[in-house]
Amino acid sequence: MSTQTVQQYHRLNVYDYVLEFCGWEPLEELLKYTNSPTQTRYTLCLIKSGGRAGEVLGLNRENFVIQKRQKHIIIQNMKLEKRYGTHKDPITKKALHRPDGKLDTYTINAIRKPFPILLEEPLTTELLTYVNEIHEGDLFSSTYKLRKPLTVSWGYKFIRKLNNEIPRSLFNQLGLNQPFRDKVTGNTIADTIHLWQHWFRSQRASQLKAEYDFKESDLMEFFGWIDYQTAIHYSRLGATNLAAKMLKAIR
Repeated sequence: MSTQTVQQYHRLNVYDYVLEFCGWEPLEELLKYTNSPTQTRYTLCLIKSGGRAGEVLGLNRENFVIQKRQKHIIIQNMKLEKRYGTHKDPITKKALHRPDGKLDTYTINAIRKPFPILLEEPLTTELLTYVNEIHEGDLFSSTYKLRKPLTVSWGYKFIRKLNNEIPRSLFNQLGLNQPFRDKVTGNTIADTIHLWQHWFRSQRASQLKAEYDFKESDLMEFFGWIDYQTAIHYSRLGATNLAAKMLKAIR
């Protein structure tokens, strides 16, 4: 009887593998390896909004409000995923549990509070160019299902494909040229890490922290986070920016 080897799944973690904001130039270079307006639009929305895949794919033209006099765009009514409530006993008001012992939760259809993108910030012009190609409705309509957006699976496959297109020199600039190690054993899983959806989210958080001096409370408001630890988890100053702060303090 033959035996089948089950490949273990290893998850990349932004806390362990995002060292700092990579800079706008590498992100501009990354866009050159997208192969369609939809792919470029998706990548730009990931970078600039810092949203999850499903949140970005749910964007429509009406979410973007351009305010030229104020020199920014407001993104409004963007959906916010992974918000849960807990079913409670109507009499005791205590949280209910499922048969397996876990809390009996339900999904909340939450909306992210309005947040800005500066018009003068790098890649904003490109973002508006690709967003304005869609005059109304969904930015990421499926070609297979009428009136439905592209799926998170599409986003995942595209990012992995994009990862395989970029040269090693760009890997270095994006901070991806570092070994992927098993968190328990320390054994090397791969010689380099790869692009993944939450890398873009962490890049935006790290950029806001490094370039605009956003504090954790500012990041929480921008992203719609309710947990202080999430802001710490996603934002990285890196050695260069830490050194800059140290030098500034002694001058």
